[in-house]
Amino acid sequence: MDTSNFDNEARQHLEIYKGFMTFSKISIVATAVVLILMAIFLL
Repeated sequence: MDTSNFDNEARQHLEIYKGFMTFSKISIVATAVVLILMAIFLL
């Protein structure tokens, strides 16, 4: 994505969005791991 024409505020919002997306990915992976471990230990 070309961000050369973004102003400073838009760049800050983009960084917040990227951080949120990274947090979301980590949370989804952690939840999946917990569910898989629960399934393994309950069977």
